[in-house]
Formats: sequence, structure tokens, C-alpha cells
Amino acid sequence: MNKHLILIDDDPIYRFIIEKMAYIVYPAINIHHCENGLKGIDCIKSLVDIDNEIIILLDINMPVLDGWGMLEELKSNNIIDKNVSVFLVSSSTDEEDIIRSKSYDFIKNFFHKPLSIEVIQSIIFQD
Repeated sequence: MNKHLILIDDDPIYRFIIEKMAYIVYPAINIHHCENGLKGIDCIKSLVDIDNEIIILLDINMPVLDGWGMLEELKSNNIIDKNVSVFLVSSSTDEEDIIRSKSYDFIKNFFHKPLSIEVIQSIIFQD
């Protein structure tokens, strides 16, 4: 089974940094960059039917389709399966975001930016 990390965030510098850390943690990982939720959904759909482990790092605040909108799309279209893990990542410290994230049973965890290499390791290996 191949591991795929989908970085859904409108900040290209953040995606670049996470990519570099992910390759340090797990050099064989396949990384996909998506600058908004619409592109993220397309990417997930292209990978979900294949025997892949898909790890999604999803930002909340983005243009076009934000993280909340994308979560609703994933939920209503039944896109999440057992091989897909979703982690919310945000620079927001709003407690309401954390509470709201718990309403989605498929979200594995909520992390605040910036992420450390230890957090990336725990996400990739789901410690």
C-alpha cells in the first residue's frame, strides 16, 4: 500500500515546509499539493479507489472552498473510507474551530500551525 500525503492549504511556503519535513520522516511518501478545497477533493477522488493510504492535512481558511466546505463535501458525498485520515491544521486559536471539528467523526485530530517534525511523524505513522 502506498502512502499519500495531500497538503490542502493556500500557502505555498507552508506546503513546501511540510513537504520537506514529511520526506525526512518518510522518504517514500507521495505528496500532493492543493491550494484549495476543490482541488483537494479532485485529488482525493483520484486516489481513493486505489489501494492507497491517504493522509490529508487540511487548512480551515482558504479561498474558493475552505476547509469546512470541503469537510461537508467529503461527508455528503461519502468520499472518506477506511484508508483516508483527515487532520485539520489551522493558525486559528479559536476554540470554536476545535469544537466544530469534533462534529466530524472522520477527523483524526486538530493541530495548530506551525507543525513540528514530531507532529508530522505522528501523523504519517498515526501514533
